[in-house]
Order: sequence, then structure tokens, then C-alpha cells
Amino acid sequence: MLVYDTSMVKFIKIDETDKVLQALEANLFSYFTNFGRTPLGELHESSHLLYFSTGIGSLFHNGVFRARLHESEVERAIAEVIEYFAAKQVPFCWWTSNSTQPNDLGKYLEAQGLQDLGNFPGMAMDLSNLTSRDCPKDLEIVRVEERTNLESWLKIAAIAFNIPVELVEELLPLESSLGFGGDRYIRYLALWQKTPVAISALYLDAGVAGVYFVATLPEARGKGIGTHVTQTALEDAQKLGYRVAILQTSAMGKNVYQRLGFQECCPLEIYLWQPPE
Repeated sequence: MLVYDTSMVKFIKIDETDKVLQALEANLFSYFTNFGRTPLGELHESSHLLYFSTGIGSLFHNGVFRARLHESEVERAIAEVIEYFAAKQVPFCWWTSNSTQPNDLGKYLEAQGLQDLGNFPGMAMDLSNLTSRDCPKDLEIVRVEERTNLESWLKIAAIAFNIPVELVEELLPLESSLGFGGDRYIRYLALWQKTPVAISALYLDAGVAGVYFVATLPEARGKGIGTHVTQTALEDAQKLGYRVAILQTSAMGKNVYQRLGFQECCPLEIYLWQPPE
């Protein structure tokens, strides 16, 4: 089993390639499985698999990570996971990454009915290369530190990531349980002309600064707002002493992050399972 020991390092350098790749995975796994660690979720962790459920019908809030499976046990392990989520009647995403075993796990997942959503490149950035940018006119970035702003944050996330808007009421207590105003998980809300239009989140773990849930409402795109709400998170990470930022993106968003200074460093694949109608 590959274990990333976060107690051994606080800040990773961009030229420590192996450590960056391990930390990218560790940060990703930790961010999403936090939902399973709340009183509202369930977390199942073993030497060969890590998965969590919230019981909410959002594919981002039920997931499987860190597969370390021998070929002789792959099919049975996948079937057990499907059975678990089928009993809860919720969709889930199975993430594969550089350390996934076996390397061809995707073909086993597809054989058991999971849909390949494609490649979502893992990217990393040397924060010493972060440059300042002018803030768009009439834009204000605030930290989400109370329930009203969190609801606005979730509504934008739902629209941007195709989460059913009616699930926001269920997601609100789940996200609230992760706390406000902490120094590890920071959410940002962009207000353009005093109206919430964009979001991002910063998650600090495994020696790197993870950027998550960057999204802008369709009517506010093309104004640099998404770039600035990401920039704000990166600047905060830099002030806290972090040297490397990481994120995962769609192929469509890769060019945007490259302009900020991110470089692709590893492939991440997502496979979706949905309960039968």
C-alpha cells in the first residue's frame, strides 16, 4: 500500500516531482472524503480501497478513491462497491490516478456498467511564479463565513457542475458541518455588482494548496471573474507559505489554468455509476 506521510512535510517544492504527484492525490482524496468523515456521511477505508457516501444524490458527494487491487479481486471489489451504493440509491464517481492498481482498472469498471467521463488532468503550479492581476471592475471576493453566503456558493456550484438545484437544501447542512472560517478549508464567493456569480475553494493538506470547485455563472463569463476568484485562493495559499498549488480540471478548462501558471502533471480519470431508473 502506498502511504503519503503528511507529518513528514508541510510545504512541498515544485521540483520534488514524486512528492508533488503523491501530494496531489493525497489532497484530492482528503478533500472529498471529508464529506464521509462528517456526522452526515459514511467513510470506508481499507488497505486496498477508500470510499465514502453522504446519501445525497450528487455524484460529487459519493466517491471511490485509492484503489490498490490485485487482479484476482478486482471484479468482486467493484461489485461490492456497486452493491453498497445501489442500496443507498445514489450515484458515485470512481477516480483513477497514477497510483491506481491495476493500471487498467478502467476496463473492469466499464465492464460492470460504469461510464467513463473522460480525462481530468491533474495540474500543479509553482506559487513563486504567481503574478498579480487587476481586479475586474465592480468585483468583490469574500470568504464564505456564514450560512447565507454558503447557500449562494452551493447554488452556483449546482448550476455549474450539473448538480440538481433541489439538492442544495440537502448539501447545505453537509457543507456547514465542515465549518466556516477555518485555516484549512476556505471557500470564496465572487460578487459582481453585488450579485454572487462565481466561486472557488482552497483546501490545504499534504503540503500543497488544493483548488476546488472553481465556477462562474454563464451570464458572468468572459470578464475574468473566474480567473480572479482562483487568483485570490492562490494568493492566500502563498501568504500562508505554500509553494505548490494543485487542481484537477476538464480538458476545456486546462488552457485557462495554464495561463495562470499551472502545468499538467498527471492524468486523472473519472467513472460514473448511477442507480437504475
